[in-house]
Amino acid sequence: MTATSPTLHAAPTGPPPRYAAVVIDIDIAPWPLRRLHPVGTTPAARLPESVVTVTEAARHAGIPVHAFASSFFGVSELVHNTDLHIDRTTSPRIMETDQRGYAIHPTPDIKGALRAIASSHQASTTDLLVVTCPDGTLDRARKHETAGLGITYRYAEDIDPDPDIDLNPELAWARPDRGWVRPAHDIDPDDLTDLLCAGRIHPDHRAWALHRAAGMQVGFSPFDGWPTDLMTRREVRRDPWTAIRLARAMWPPLRDVNVRPGGTPSFAIAPYTGPWRNLMQTTKDWHRRWGGNRSGMFASPDLLFSPAIALAVALDDLPVRPAVIPVPAHRHSSDRPAQTSERLAELVADLAGLPLARCLERDASGGYTRASRPPMGPVVLIDDQVTTGRTMRACARLLPTASRLVGCYSITASAGKVQPER
Repeated sequence: MTATSPTLHAAPTGPPPRYAAVVIDIDIAPWPLRRLHPVGTTPAARLPESVVTVTEAARHAGIPVHAFASSFFGVSELVHNTDLHIDRTTSPRIMETDQRGYAIHPTPDIKGALRAIASSHQASTTDLLVVTCPDGTLDRARKHETAGLGITYRYAEDIDPDPDIDLNPELAWARPDRGWVRPAHDIDPDDLTDLLCAGRIHPDHRAWALHRAAGMQVGFSPFDGWPTDLMTRREVRRDPWTAIRLARAMWPPLRDVNVRPGGTPSFAIAPYTGPWRNLMQTTKDWHRRWGGNRSGMFASPDLLFSPAIALAVALDDLPVRPAVIPVPAHRHSSDRPAQTSERLAELVADLAGLPLARCLERDASGGYTRASRPPMGPVVLIDDQVTTGRTMRACARLLPTASRLVGCYSITASAGKVQPER
């Protein structure tokens, strides 16, 4: 939206619709965005900014977002490669018989899938907003099998990417039913948090409200994932310092680990037990849960977003500004695309505003060696999990004396090595 288009700011005629769900056609995304690329590389393709704007507006309004794909593969990678917000993934059932029971060529039941989305929210198909692209899967279905369902269709290329819900008429459906709130400076902290999570803070005041909320005690756990209803992923990337302040107030400090490579202290978010054990298994061993490719339902970096912020808080509290050195992961392959430790370090460095140094690598025998000269000055090692501490010690021995190791950090560590909470 630009200042030269004043007509776009005009209020829409009649009350804006209120959708029960937003459905994103996965065909909008170019194929390079549906793959988990090796760490250190960025896909050249780009997702239309308007699609991210729509999903972010839906998150603010509390409207669920469904990714519609022919299969679950590719959605998790898309979430990682963009700031797209997705609540659920829907894949159409394949029909092999018609309504009379006669055999037909295998056909996806798109109409049935869209009806199932609507019924899951106690709504009809007329309450769905579908964002698609010309000749996308849902666009082709709109012209044939779903023509009579009364669904609202919008092409991504026709949607204004301006994220201001109040000014962008394309986002009128995301405006709060009870109107905007412009909070007073002396607002109660609990009330402010509730208004932020409900999407009722006026866009002009949202940045101030997030800064005001930072430092308040909010009931979220790092295991629950980052509270995107409070602050979306795109907002975190634009203002990581506010996210760090929020996390510092929400979460307890890291716990000491009885692994000290060269006398350097080690820290972890939690012991490798209970829900944290399940999270790490989901992050690293997708093939055990979804079979075949380890891409699964959730991308590793998406699951790592919340732990990365927790580790960024710890690094921000250090008296020095260290370089971040990831513990080398396995080589990238189609069967094992996760490279969890390196993606975690990449996120931590980006959020904390620290330099990332990929100076270590795996050798042919599975050991560790230098890939380049390590940075001089303070450094930290980042790994996803500490079991015996052997990996941390091996990597620490590769660092020269001039690279002053000030800490080793991980998401989890063996339960017997993690000290009680401070």
